[in-house]
Amino acid sequence: RNFHNSTNYVTDNDIKQKYIKDSLSCNLDYVYINYSSIPDSLIEVDEESILNKYNEDKESKYKRDDYRTVEYVYWENEIKDKDSLDYFTRQQELSDSAKDFLADVDITSFKEALKNHSLTSDTIKVTETFTQNSGIPYKIGFNRRLVRFAYDNSISTVSDDIETDNGIVVMHILDESKDQYKDLSEVKNQIKSSILKELKKEYAENLLSNLDKNWDISSNSDLLKIEKNQSNKIKGPFQGINSSSEITGTILALDQGQSSLVGSDSRNSFIIKVNSKDELDSEEFQAHLEAKKLETYKRSSQNPYTVWMRSKQKSTENEFYGNEIY
Repeated sequence: RNFHNSTNYVTDNDIKQKYIKDSLSCNLDYVYINYSSIPDSLIEVDEESILNKYNEDKESKYKRDDYRTVEYVYWENEIKDKDSLDYFTRQQELSDSAKDFLADVDITSFKEALKNHSLTSDTIKVTETFTQNSGIPYKIGFNRRLVRFAYDNSISTVSDDIETDNGIVVMHILDESKDQYKDLSEVKNQIKSSILKELKKEYAENLLSNLDKNWDISSNSDLLKIEKNQSNKIKGPFQGINSSSEITGTILALDQGQSSLVGSDSRNSFIIKVNSKDELDSEEFQAHLEAKKLETYKRSSQNPYTVWMRSKQKSTENEFYGNEIY
């Protein structure tokens, strides 16, 4: 029990940092640029940059799932009451029809058997992932055996009749595709937008870096914005720049009267000056600390094993092989 409870321990410094951000106030001046205010026309994204970014991210972002192309014949059980005798009788009839078809496949071929039995087939791309039903049409009904057949057998193999909730399926493996990637044309606009955002950030940081100490924005007043005497808790939000971990971290690092270097978050680049900032009252914080420790202990002790498991999951590298087994 003591071991499990120890995994729920919150350090005094964790509580202190949250208390400072949530409880202490500050007054700021800041100059900033919102990236959305920078016209695209000011930024050039060339084809070479797009291609380089595509190649850089190709393996992690644009690799397609490997798949196997499978031809299948489906005999649908139109009886929806799966607990009825009629349903089970119909399943057996469909299974018998599938077995007759398979007997013909053994004598002739899959293609000839389709003609002989006046059947049509459809083609699907089956993946081992669990997304989008692994490529299996939802009308067929799910059975992981369909996926495992596609991946556990050689090209050209024909399955036995496989029962699903909605009927009977026979599969024929045609081909496989590995190590395929999305074409550049499919993701070009996405890559361009990503590069554009990064270049706008660099553009904003450059403009801010060239400001004088008085923050004269007259030459770029359409982009650069100034807010003065803005007061709130250290965690924000603040007019124009809202809040972010980068802004909060900058405020925490500055003493009264100090100005930051150029900083950036996902929306803005900024320079912040701290006009005033509350000092931490040790007695008030100590009372808060004791109350918070008691609250944390009561909450964590309710289910220590669950919290211990979560902590172990965070610190343990996991690999998932379920899709290769089932």
